[in-house]
Amino acid sequence: MAGAAAGQFTVTRPLTVADVGCGTGWLCRMIAPLVPEGRVAGIDVSDQMVRRARAANSALSNVEFLAGGADKIPWQDGFFTKVISVESAYYWPDSAAGIREIHRV
Repeated sequence: MAGAAAGQFTVTRPLTVADVGCGTGWLCRMIAPLVPEGRVAGIDVSDQMVRRARAANSALSNVEFLAGGADKIPWQDGFFTKVISVESAYYWPDSAAGIREIHRV
């Protein structure tokens, strides 16, 4: 990141990023432009939040949203290069299972 201004970074390869507990998809919306050759997936346990996220982010071609819990992320092993979760871990019924699942994907 030499020469990068504060708050900016350069991605050198396509990333696949998951946001566990994405809610309305606000963080996915922020990440998507930073990984134009990559993919961003929002996962939320609430079908209603997934619907809202899809509606709010429909213009972004590299973003998708799926219903799922932290303890059962609907992707194969090792799929994501980065996983983030903001303000959702305290809602997980089994935080240890959620952490294991994040490491799996």
